[in-house]
Amino acid sequence: MSRGSQIRCRNFVMADRFDCGSLRPPMSVAFVTFLALQGAVGPVDGESAEPEAAVAAPTPAPAPQAAEPAVVAAQPVVEAQPVTRAPGTFSAAQIGWINRRWSGVGVGYDNGIWGGKFGQSIKVMIPFGRDVGRFVGLRVRGAMVHHVDDAMDQFDPVINAGVEFIGRSPVWWGVLRVYGGGGAWAGIRPNPTSLGAQYRIGGGGFFGFEAFAAHFMAFTLEVGGQAPGHGLGIDGGGSVMGGMMFYFGQNEARWGQVR
Repeated sequence: MSRGSQIRCRNFVMADRFDCGSLRPPMSVAFVTFLALQGAVGPVDGESAEPEAAVAAPTPAPAPQAAEPAVVAAQPVVEAQPVTRAPGTFSAAQIGWINRRWSGVGVGYDNGIWGGKFGQSIKVMIPFGRDVGRFVGLRVRGAMVHHVDDAMDQFDPVINAGVEFIGRSPVWWGVLRVYGGGGAWAGIRPNPTSLGAQYRIGGGGFFGFEAFAAHFMAFTLEVGGQAPGHGLGIDGGGSVMGGMMFYFGQNEARWGQVR
């Protein structure tokens, strides 16, 4: 190669390198050129690119089916059984009926030991109204205490008449009530001897029970003590009296209609 050619080859550009004698294009340049030509004309075999996969249309959801009605087993019919109670007990309606009846006016009688002598009394219970009267009221009482004066051989009793204030409980279970109270009375000797005063003021207190005998009636037992009403003092001391009370309170229904 002449010197002039050498000078020209030193200053070659990419297009001149093929004119420079023994110089050969590098393999990398040839490979890049091949790839560029290949991309310009497409694949060698001329086949088109693989088609894109078709997107499947969504499958419609099945229409909801109406739910079948649940089958409920028929419940057996149970007949109402009659209410049974132990003998001697009352229903709530009967207990209420007895309380209303026993809240009314009551009339009673009792007898027993009054200050060491035999005594008898008649009493009338007057309640303080229909509602409050179940618990409080006044009792008017007249009692006669028997006495025989052996020295004079004469019957010389005393009659005590007075008013007593009473407080009482409801009728529990329709069969039992407790009460208590006290008051004052005047003692009168209708057939006095020549000894002692003919009139005297006394008083006392008591505690008692009422037990069911019938829906309108109760047995009573009272224990108490009192000052004497007799001029000779023969009726003072303790007392134990038993008897009965009859009540006349009002109810809308008859006893036989209450169950």
